[in-house]
Parts: sequence; structure tokens; C-alpha cells
Amino acid sequence: MEKAIQLDIITPQGTVFSDKVVAVTLPGSLAPFQVLYNHAPILSTLESGILKVILPDLASRYYVIGEGFVEVLHNHATVLVERIVPAEEIDPEAAAARLRQARAQVEMARTRQELQKARRELHEAEIAFRAARLARQLVEEGERMS
Repeated sequence: MEKAIQLDIITPQGTVFSDKVVAVTLPGSLAPFQVLYNHAPILSTLESGILKVILPDLASRYYVIGEGFVEVLHNHATVLVERIVPAEEIDPEAAAARLRQARAQVEMARTRQELQKARRELHEAEIAFRAARLARQLVEEGERMS
């Protein structure tokens, strides 16, 4: 595990993850990016999206995060976000229903403000749906291997 980085994920409620990881993929404001061992120093804004962690045993974990920031310096990545939800805690059926409802809200929007709000909810619903599917795939792969 010599080529690991320290990852700390912090919300206003406190630290929710603090451990060594092989890599972390983050939803940057311009594009997703991955942080590996010896990554160049960076300070970046994050969009709502899916954060992927690869643990030293090469297992993956997915999280849905809200907007925030990341600082990478000397093999230490600090992620500051407003909210975080482990993907395995998202009910896939509820996420699918939320996605259908969000699509309908976009179609029914009549004003610019309603459309903007509906599109934001659609974006959040799509993220949750994708994360739930990724978590389900990990569980299914684990079941096949055992």
C-alpha cells in the first residue's frame, strides 16, 4: 500500500471518511477527474455527482455528493462537501421513481424559474439513479464471486 493517498471527506456535520485509498474519482466543475498517488497539487470546485473511491484491496465504493471543494497536496486529498450519501443506501426503485417524477416536472414547467428548478431536480435524480445502479452492480458482482 505504498502508493496510496490519504482521503478525508468532510461535511458540515463532521468527517465521514478518513482512510488510505488507491484512487478517488471526483465530479469536478469542468469535468470528472481522478486523483492518484503523487498527483500534482490542486484546488478545485466540485459539482453534485458521483464520487468513486478505490480502496487498497481494489474494492470500489460510490457516494453521491453535493457541491463542494477538493484540495490535493502531498498525497493527501481533502474533500469538503455539503452532503454525502453512500450509494448502497439509495433504494434503486425509489431512485427510478424520483427520476420519472423529475422528468415529468421538466415537461410540466411553464416558467423559466420552474424549468430551472425542475432541471436541477432532474440532475440530482439522475445522479442518485446512476449511483444506485453502480452499487447494485457491485453487490451482484460480489455475489457471483462468492
